[in-house]
Amino acid sequence: MAKILLVEDNELNRDMLSRRLRRRGHEIVIAIDGAEAVAIATAQPFDIVLMDMSLPEIDGWEATRRLKAQESTRHLPIIALTAHAMKGDKDKALEAGCDAYDTKPVDLKRLLGKMQPFLTELGVEENESAAAPEPPPPAVKTVPAAEVQKARPVSPPPAPAEDAGTILVVDDNENNRDMLGRRLLRRGYKALLADTGEAALEMLQSAKRIDLILLDIMMPGMDGLEVLRRIRQTHSRTQLPIFIVTAKSQSSDVIEALEIGANDYITKPVDFDVTLARIQNHLLMTQSAEAVVPAEVSEPVAVSAVPEKPERPETPAAAVSLGQPAAVSETPAAVSAAAAPVASTPANSLLVSFTPERYQVQYQLRQELLGPVTVALDQNSDAPVLFQTLAVDAPATVQLLHSCVNQELKQFEQVRSQFPDSQIGQADDAYFLIHPLRRDFEKDHLLQNQLGDPWPLAKALSLMNGLLECLEPFHRQDLFHGGLGADSFVYSGGYASATLVDSGLGKRILLRLAKQSAEHRRHLLMQRGYQPLEQRVGRVLPSSDLYAAGLVGLQALTGQSLQVLTTPTASRDLQWRSYVKSVPLSVADWFDQLIRQEATGRFKNAIEARSRLQAFL
Repeated sequence: MAKILLVEDNELNRDMLSRRLRRRGHEIVIAIDGAEAVAIATAQPFDIVLMDMSLPEIDGWEATRRLKAQESTRHLPIIALTAHAMKGDKDKALEAGCDAYDTKPVDLKRLLGKMQPFLTELGVEENESAAAPEPPPPAVKTVPAAEVQKARPVSPPPAPAEDAGTILVVDDNENNRDMLGRRLLRRGYKALLADTGEAALEMLQSAKRIDLILLDIMMPGMDGLEVLRRIRQTHSRTQLPIFIVTAKSQSSDVIEALEIGANDYITKPVDFDVTLARIQNHLLMTQSAEAVVPAEVSEPVAVSAVPEKPERPETPAAAVSLGQPAAVSETPAAVSAAAAPVASTPANSLLVSFTPERYQVQYQLRQELLGPVTVALDQNSDAPVLFQTLAVDAPATVQLLHSCVNQELKQFEQVRSQFPDSQIGQADDAYFLIHPLRRDFEKDHLLQNQLGDPWPLAKALSLMNGLLECLEPFHRQDLFHGGLGADSFVYSGGYASATLVDSGLGKRILLRLAKQSAEHRRHLLMQRGYQPLEQRVGRVLPSSDLYAAGLVGLQALTGQSLQVLTTPTASRDLQWRSYVKSVPLSVADWFDQLIRQEATGRFKNAIEARSRLQAFL
């Protein structure tokens, strides 16, 4: 199998193409701009480079010129990938030194055909199925000094009884690094050490396996939070757990790290036994996500096989407009040979043909189990959209995802009028939810970006009236939203001025999938945030939405973070009253009835809760 450097700044394109190539057994390393591509290709050997040409910092043409000018990388085959189809662009790429040229949207079969001559010349065979598991790495990965001078391996003691996992420790303090490294080795883990953020990123690219990262914040040069941001561009929380280990203990520091993408936050001095327990817990969750247990699928779903279809031209991006979705009557393209056959897709005006290159991610709001929720730019209309990826990595789960999407789309028809221009696009075996936003949308319009300082009681109650009004269409149909949070609403500040911009469709698809997939059921149970306990175990009611809406309202009223408000207590009730100076007892009792831990203690639905609220407005 080939070792491929994929250079692509578009998050959607990176994710889809890298997953498809990995399923064919190739090892993929990611670079997000030209400068990073040159640095990575210089530091380690590759068989081929797939180079997007429109890149920030240094574009693909200049990156190619630099690689071809270096003795160590001059031989490296480079295939240009570009959305431009003009003959002049092809000539420009070849003149820069590219060995071949392919246009976007990427047709995998066509791209593999262009890659194959180079791989054959190198003696690398193409494999239709997933690659065989790699042999276990040595106890400590050593990075040559010429490649990453500041990354230094721990000298291992006698080999441990078992391979518990590989952990990268990133800390500029030598004593801290060595102590953690030695103690991890004694417990059966393999330890890698890096003393700068730059060295950590290099090691992540070059190491065959890293299961978890312990990351310090305060380091010279690139600090830990910037390292975390960069890693989260290519690795989700479930793919690679990252623990912040730092002397910074302010609530704001903890919240910032968790919002960026940390799985856990550990303050120094480190209590090693507690840290070890947290490591073991997260690694067990990661392992469970990598293996689907077919025996635990409670309700097998009948699926129809999709025959291999002849290659056909890609649908131009311009053929699909947000206002007038193009119905899809054909079945989706067959997944790779490693994947199980998928269910055929019914004709549905909500489901549209889709070109990922059309959307450019602006920033990420949150990471869900099936993929990130982001704000993206529709490059056809220059309009912002709320964009969510729905994908599974395990081939055995692909058929379940297709079935769950089809079932949930039928339910969604009952409330679709509330989201008239929303669409779900399909590309390969992934889905993409698209909810258009107003053209004048700004990041500050999201409700989550207006929280932090306590709101006056009257304004907080007005907000709650608006949130509950948004939920009424769901609850009148005896349905639930399921995906509420402070980033689900745009708020303009006036009476009942909350607008629900997320339909919750992605969360409901996940909840349906979790009923049949053991791996997603386990991960759903570990989620907290705005989800009450009954939702985490897969039993959702309209009153589950009230719990989430109540927490959003209390964030506004108290000025406290979600993490503070949901900190467990001995009584299991949420202790929020101590964060406000004076609230009428009747209002406090009303909020308490929204956020009861037991679903039976809450209001039945938004209609009932809003009716009671009117007495306070």
